[in-house]
Amino acid sequence: LVTLLGPAGTGKTQCIAQCLLQLLYDVDQFVQSGQRILLATHSNSVADNYMVRFVCAVWEQRWAPRHPDRRPLRLYWSGRRASAMPPALGPFSVFDGEVALRTTVTAEHLRAAPIVVTTFSTAACLAEFQPQFSHIFLDEAAQAIEAEVYVPLSLVTDATRRILVSGDPAQVRQQLQHPVCDALLTTSIVERFARLAQSSIGAGSIWSASNRHKSSTILLTDNFRAVPKLVDFVSHLFYDQSLQPRLPSMSSLPLPSPLVFTPTPITAEAT
Repeated sequence: LVTLLGPAGTGKTQCIAQCLLQLLYDVDQFVQSGQRILLATHSNSVADNYMVRFVCAVWEQRWAPRHPDRRPLRLYWSGRRASAMPPALGPFSVFDGEVALRTTVTAEHLRAAPIVVTTFSTAACLAEFQPQFSHIFLDEAAQAIEAEVYVPLSLVTDATRRILVSGDPAQVRQQLQHPVCDALLTTSIVERFARLAQSSIGAGSIWSASNRHKSSTILLTDNFRAVPKLVDFVSHLFYDQSLQPRLPSMSSLPLPSPLVFTPTPITAEAT
C-alpha cells in the first residue's frame, strides 16, 4: 500500500498517469503476466480525464495493433446518458441505447479490459464478477466519504500486488449529514494511511520532511501551477511550510501582487 500526498498543482495526476503508462506500455508482458488495473476516482470528470488524456492514447498506440479486442473499460453509473460522456469514450463504454446500465456489463467485458476506470461508488457493481486486479489506483480519496473509498478497496484479492491511494487531506472534504458521524470521520482515509507509516499515531505532521523517507508514503511538495507568493501563503497556512514554488516568478510582468485581499464591508444593500 502506497499513499501519495500532494496539494493541487504538485503532479498527483501525472504520477498516477505515468504509473499506468508504464504498466500498459509493455503489452506482451502485461498480457502474459495476467495483470489487470482498476483506476477509481471520486468524480466522473476526473475518471474521464484519465481516459481521454492517457488511457485511450496508450491503447491506440500500443494495444490496438496487437490486441484490438482488449479494450479499456470506462464504467459509468446506471442512468448516465451517453450525451454527457466525452465522444472519444464511446468505444470504451457500455451503453444500452442512450443510457448506461450496469446490467449490460458482463464478465466478458471485464476479462477483455486491461484497465477498468470508474468512480468509487460505481465500483460496487464489479463485486459480483469477482475480478482479479493486480493493481488498484484510487485518486481523490481525501475528498470522498470514507465509506466510498472502501468500495474499490473491497475488491482487493490475493492477486493484488500494489495499491496506491492518492489525495490531499488539507483540501475541503465531504461533509456528512449526521453530526456524530461527521465528528468521528473528520480524518480522511488518506491521512489515516499516511499516519500508519509514522512511528506512532499523531507523531508530527504528515507533511514533515521525515515522512518523505518512508517507502509507503510519497510527498509531492513542488508546486508547478501557482505563482510563488500564492504557494508561500498556502504553504504557511495548511502545509507546514513544506511547499516549494516551481512556477517562474511573475515579478517582471506589469501586474500587481498576485495575492491581493480586498476587504468588502457587509452592508444592508449588499445582503
